[in-house]
Amino acid sequence: MRLKAQNYCITISYKFKHNPVGNDIKTCFIIKAADVDEEKALKIANILFPDFVDIKVKSIENDELTLTFEDYQILHTMVNDKLRESIKASKTPYKEIKTPYDLMYKKLLEKMSDRIHQFTRGFC
Repeated sequence: MRLKAQNYCITISYKFKHNPVGNDIKTCFIIKAADVDEEKALKIANILFPDFVDIKVKSIENDELTLTFEDYQILHTMVNDKLRESIKASKTPYKEIKTPYDLMYKKLLEKMSDRIHQFTRGFC
């Protein structure tokens, strides 16, 4: 299953509603965890910036550093294996984990599980 959820940097040019003459001004904003095309970016920019006029989308750049669903699954498995090895070596039940590293792994696994579920359920 290939679920796409990346961050996109949207660069726009615009003019201020109160002073629409002069050169275009540029700014950018980030759309997190959603596929964005030019039409969607323009709609979002109009909502976010009601005092801007003559808005034009200059670029939409995908942040390839955002973790994907598959990345989270792989990392979750790696952290889970590490925690299982530690629990097996110490013979400590999962509910009784007390060592700092094991607690760190446990909390990380919980966060990663929540994020993985967001990919399959939606982000809202």
